[in-house]
Amino acid sequence: MARTGAANFTFKMTGRITNTVHVDLGASASAALGDTIEMAFTSGTSASNIDRIWSDSGRTVSSGNDEDIDLFDFAGIDSGAGAALDNIGQSASFVEIVGLMVQNQSASAGNLVLGGETSAATWNVMLGPADTGTITLLPGMVFMVGGLADPGYAVADTTNHLLRVNASGGNITYDIHIFGRSA
Repeated sequence: MARTGAANFTFKMTGRITNTVHVDLGASASAALGDTIEMAFTSGTSASNIDRIWSDSGRTVSSGNDEDIDLFDFAGIDSGAGAALDNIGQSASFVEIVGLMVQNQSASAGNLVLGGETSAATWNVMLGPADTGTITLLPGMVFMVGGLADPGYAVADTTNHLLRVNASGGNITYDIHIFGRSA
């Protein structure tokens, strides 16, 4: 039986801002702000498709240390089904990333710095052409990116495949979820 995949991404931000405009009368003005973006992926390797998912929660990195995640084949990384395997025990092999969510858990003592792996193998298509591009997540913060486009963010075996997770200023515990394609 062939492996298939499906996913739904929902990015939602909502809020309300209120300002008291007349204290004596109790008058105020308010506005509801926000947006919801929903994307549905079906099985396959072209636009609006995925056929690979890799996910892990509760990963830890000690302060001042790095974890380099090989996005091409997850070499040496075990998310519970065995090293270099996806969550159902199949070979994890990505050539495109179409969804990435990383959360620095609120109990982390330090910041999670995503990116900055400076070798020729760094995955830099999302963080800019420089191998030093980073995104810093304070404890409790989440970073998400996703889209239905084809191609997605490219991943290559010998170059453009290492995503660094660094713990800065204290130990971190984080969750990471990756959706992509094998072709």
